[in-house]
Amino acid sequence: MDDESANWRRCVSWFCAINFLPQNNRLLSKSSTLQDLALLLKDGSILCYLLHFIDPYSIDLNRIENRTRGSEFAALSNAAFFLKSCELFYGLSRRDLFDRYDLLEMTNFDQVLRCLSKLSHTDKYIECRCASNLQPIPFVFVTSSPEEDAVYQHLALDTLELEDTQETENIYDQVVEYKSDKIYDDLINYTHKTAPKDGAVKRDRRSMVIQEILESEKDYLDVLETISTHYMANLSTVLPLSKFNTIFSNIEKMLSVHTNIYNDLRRLDLDSAKGDVAHANIFSSWQSNLTFYALYFVNLDDSISCLLRCEDDPKIKNLLNELRNTAPNKQCRAFNLTEVLRVPGQRILKYHLLLDNLYNSIPSENSVEKLATKKAVDDMRDLNRYINEAKRDMELRSKVIQIQQSLQEPMLKNSIDAYGRLLMDGQLKVKLQTENSLKNRHVFLFTRCVLVWNHRFDIHSKLPADAFKGRLFFCDYCVIESQPPSKFGPQALHFRERRVNSAITEGRDCVFVAKTPNAFREWRDKMCEAAEACNPDKLNLNGHQFALTDFSEAKECFACSKLLLGLFCQGFRCENCNCIVHEQCRCRTEMCAPTPAKLVGNGLQFPSTRSTSLTAYYVQAGCTVARDNRRNTLAFHTNDLIQVLDDSQTDKWHGRNVRTGEIGFFAPDLMGQTLVQHPTPEDAYLAYPWYVGTQERSVAIGNMSLCPEETFLVRKSTHVSGYALNIKYRGDVKNIRIQSTNGGARFYIAPETTFSSIPELIDYYTHNSLAPNFPACPTKLLLPFYHGVDHLKRELVTFTGSRLPYAGLGVAVKDFTPTRVGELALMCGELVKIVSKEAGGTLGFWKLETHNASGYAPLNFIREC
Repeated sequence: MDDESANWRRCVSWFCAINFLPQNNRLLSKSSTLQDLALLLKDGSILCYLLHFIDPYSIDLNRIENRTRGSEFAALSNAAFFLKSCELFYGLSRRDLFDRYDLLEMTNFDQVLRCLSKLSHTDKYIECRCASNLQPIPFVFVTSSPEEDAVYQHLALDTLELEDTQETENIYDQVVEYKSDKIYDDLINYTHKTAPKDGAVKRDRRSMVIQEILESEKDYLDVLETISTHYMANLSTVLPLSKFNTIFSNIEKMLSVHTNIYNDLRRLDLDSAKGDVAHANIFSSWQSNLTFYALYFVNLDDSISCLLRCEDDPKIKNLLNELRNTAPNKQCRAFNLTEVLRVPGQRILKYHLLLDNLYNSIPSENSVEKLATKKAVDDMRDLNRYINEAKRDMELRSKVIQIQQSLQEPMLKNSIDAYGRLLMDGQLKVKLQTENSLKNRHVFLFTRCVLVWNHRFDIHSKLPADAFKGRLFFCDYCVIESQPPSKFGPQALHFRERRVNSAITEGRDCVFVAKTPNAFREWRDKMCEAAEACNPDKLNLNGHQFALTDFSEAKECFACSKLLLGLFCQGFRCENCNCIVHEQCRCRTEMCAPTPAKLVGNGLQFPSTRSTSLTAYYVQAGCTVARDNRRNTLAFHTNDLIQVLDDSQTDKWHGRNVRTGEIGFFAPDLMGQTLVQHPTPEDAYLAYPWYVGTQERSVAIGNMSLCPEETFLVRKSTHVSGYALNIKYRGDVKNIRIQSTNGGARFYIAPETTFSSIPELIDYYTHNSLAPNFPACPTKLLLPFYHGVDHLKRELVTFTGSRLPYAGLGVAVKDFTPTRVGELALMCGELVKIVSKEAGGTLGFWKLETHNASGYAPLNFIREC
């Protein structure tokens, strides 16, 4: 049959004739193929939108799964939803429908086209078209020729190759139009004043942006007050309480929070003496109070649906129309309540754009304000990611609920919530340990386990007992790629029990084989990521005992200060010290510092900027005390400065030795009478993991030569007054002087960018490259020195028992000058590897190794880490 008269061409022409698809879409071009149409319809969402396009009441848009990538279950749900609506609403018989797997696998695409043709001839279709004063154009299906049947039979294989090399185009993006942005622009209407003329200072532009932020916040507050004082006040006595709370969830909290934000901005506008950074700091400080917007987005569809159902009551509908016409905010009169309720979602997602404009309007010489504003932009973007991920998690949760409702086995039904987040699902060839060959299965991949089901199952009915085939927990298995030669091919993943030696044959493995190389890469990346997150060997870093955790409220990562994303399985919590981190931040944590109730071991801790407190008080040691590991006693020398962390007990205080960084308990009666209420800046710097105190340049270079690339430190110079920055780059340790102006009021390494403190300077170059000022070192400050030491300690643990059997890591506490051959010279603060503790016999010497030498030194000159 001629390609121009093929049924799939007639189907595309029908889509365009009824204006479902635009006239310029690529399916009408001569280069388009049957595979293009098949890929467009494969996930079922376009077919659902087609029914809604014909009659909006025939299908609920909120039930359509739009995120079908990596989820064949979602595509099958869309297809089932379409078929059910065709049968119940449009009156198609079962023999006119297709099997949903025919659409997904494209094994009988001819029947899909036949179903669409039948749909275009239904009485309901003709009635809806005539009601819209449109001609009811049908799609005439012609019996396929043998040649065309052959094309449909090979469609699955041809499309598989095309799908693996191309991303499908979302043609329906050109059809569905939402006017939320227009509503927001009309309600939050800021009219820009005349832009500064050429030659005007950039400060004028900054003032205009600040004025836009202030006035747009006032407009948004007016919208919230209209909803609260006008709509909610009048509907509270008419609507049932449950429906009222569903429709107006979080509105009162929004009004309260944004009233405070606006008041802060207004006070700042009236009092310019508070400084340039205050505008940015307002948004950074309010970020944690805006996380409830995630619940707003999660409940928004339910709110709108509930309101639309309430409008079926003529009394409520008339009241809503009356309230719309009498709204105190004139802009709100142009829109109904369902449209106004979407405005908060538009506002919260625009803060980062407003702050980005502010950042671009700040003069480059005002580095402090630019730094603060950049942080505020990052905070708002982080909030947007948190909100979007929460909404995505709720969509995934709806899929999990569908799975849960289909289960018959009580053990599975009760435990599926504990499986974590649904990462992806689809069809794979699977061989379980109890099977001898590969079989087609449907696999659900969660963050904690993998569920294996029959190849085909009905998601809208109870599954038979034999539909469930197996369950594999990642804590019990490691994921291994198939190594050639393998009878399973290159696109196979092996699940091997962690207690089984890798030398054992692969016959005991569970095997998962993907259809295409692209699908294999997706499954491999997701499975390896989930397996690593649940690997017990990977969870105990820096003394921590991490466990994947569900948090009921928004939490910040202790390592990067960003929000943990999602509504479940958001991150990891240490069971000892309650440290909370992202999965990718586990390796960036400091040494575990257990809470007093869980103190174990004698680990060191170098607090980050999050835990620095200059308001804590300090005491000075009145004697010398050795460390007792069994009692976690803090070691200190006479006159050492001790930061008091907890003085709630009269006989035992908890504190940190500022000189060594160690944390432990000490007796308060051993302290001197001097209380240091105001520690010096250098005392405060000791709380940061990059500051090492006063140190020779040669010692710093020697220590850093042992650490990983891009390790950096700040030290107080011994030759000149001031500080120096050292960074390891491409095997070489660079030395950069930190200079100051105005008697130490400003610090800089390049005179065009100055800072009020060294921590502020370090924070700036953590996010910005050194390259503009130091071309020989084009990198950022990525790894603080003591984090590099932690990394080195992990390497030593890895090497233990191998060809490099190091016994530990230590720091020289004072200089040592050799007196005999074979002894090693040490300088105070120098980092050493402890090769052996027994090599010195009874003489009290350890065998040590530095970056360029090895030998023996007295053990009392070494403080072991």
